[in-house]
Amino acid sequence: MSCWSESGYRCDENAPCFACKDKSDQSSTATVQPRLIYICHAYSGYGTIEGNKESVRLIARTLEAFGDTPLAPQLMLPEMYDEATERDRAMTVCLRLVAACDVVEVHGQAITHGMFEEIAHALKLGKPVVDRMTGLRLLLPKK
Repeated sequence: MSCWSESGYRCDENAPCFACKDKSDQSSTATVQPRLIYICHAYSGYGTIEGNKESVRLIARTLEAFGDTPLAPQLMLPEMYDEATERDRAMTVCLRLVAACDVVEVHGQAITHGMFEEIAHALKLGKPVVDRMTGLRLLLPKK
């Protein structure tokens, strides 16, 4: 089961949003747990920092409105680390957050080097990675 919201958010059949889980569990008394969703989006590598932060804010609020818990390092880490001098430390935290999440959602018009690192790490860990621009679920090639 998957859905579309007015804002264009589409959940993944393999990792359904809170609303879809709620619909499918209406006959069940089981409690639905919100997903922890890592927002993979450009910070400084594409577009403007302020424009990217505003996009991430909107995405995070949409995810939260669907009952999920967004992880938005683009909003949190700039308060802790200087992009110019501490980018490696910030990326280490990002990869730890990817490891802790349930799903990685890729947003935006381009994949930056940092986003590529996050996506590769998630796939290596076997995390679901969904490209929200195309709706495709990304998978590692079979060996």
